[in-house]
Amino acid sequence: MFEEILKLVKDHIGSNQQVDSALPAAQKDEVHEEIASHINSGLKTKLRHKEA
Repeated sequence: MFEEILKLVKDHIGSNQQVDSALPAAQKDEVHEEIASHINSGLKTKLRHKEA
């Protein structure tokens, strides 16, 4: 699931020139992974609460 979220994050940020150009090239992967990690964690938490 994380890989799918990461791809969506990369696609979404990449499609917004203003955001994409503001990210230093050397840090883009780190930023993408951090955002995807937060989304993934939030979804897992939400699912746990929904199942309880």
